[in-house]
Amino acid sequence: MRKLNLATLLALLAAPAAAQWGGPPEPGSSAKTSFSIAGGDLRERRSGLETSVALGKAGAYAFSLSGGLEHMNTSGRGYFPGELYKASLGLSARNGGVSFSLGARSDSDRPYNSSSETDLGFNFTRELGKNGSRGVWLAGLNYSSRRSFLRGLPVPFVSYRYISEKWTVFVPFMVQWRPGGDMSYSFRWRPVRYFSLAAAWRPPGPFGAELEGGIGLEQFLLAGRPDTGDSLYLETPFIAFKPSMRLPGRFTLTAEAGWHFDGRYYTGRKYDDHGLQTDIDGGAFA
Repeated sequence: MRKLNLATLLALLAAPAAAQWGGPPEPGSSAKTSFSIAGGDLRERRSGLETSVALGKAGAYAFSLSGGLEHMNTSGRGYFPGELYKASLGLSARNGGVSFSLGARSDSDRPYNSSSETDLGFNFTRELGKNGSRGVWLAGLNYSSRRSFLRGLPVPFVSYRYISEKWTVFVPFMVQWRPGGDMSYSFRWRPVRYFSLAAAWRPPGPFGAELEGGIGLEQFLLAGRPDTGDSLYLETPFIAFKPSMRLPGRFTLTAEAGWHFDGRYYTGRKYDDHGLQTDIDGGAFA
């Protein structure tokens, strides 16, 4: 990571940070609820709600408001908190090939307690020109007050999006291949070492399923930490099977069962600073 030059950092790291604040507003409104339990050392129990509401148009821009809250209860092993929250509020707008969003996240044991537990940010994206009807270059600017790299600095980014009957590509962070029939395969990358691979089966009718695996990372800003520049990181390798059923009225019911492999939590100013690292045993989750 330290061998990458600044231009590569801007290209690789800014776009996923921008995606954190959401993409263009989705048409209509939506809501998603979730609940999960897991074994292993942390014995996590999570419940959450995410919503998005279309606000209508102001001039040429279509606006939407989004929010989410997830509660995470754990065993409190070692210095890992027994209770954490992941809270977010966002406002997004889109006008053709131009979109922007404002957001305030607080993944903490005391969300929105102060600026030290809150990540304020914005994202601006513009389509630069289309290559036929399938490919388009994207350029933009992202800011995050609590980003673990280039913290507090607006970061420009450039990417490329390509969509066809068989491929969806967002260079270099996401590739989806639809070879035909009911199957699709996807790869998502979060620099430098975090990723997921998935195979999805979605035939005609109400039923479908997905198999996904990878390595995930979560970042928390704990209240009262001695150095407000530090974060708590939770790194979890996983594999999951997700059967789903589409219901009348645009509802979808999804179950999930899988395994968290042995992971770790640690503190640091950046995700690759491994201070006070503690290894943890994994376990089944559903």
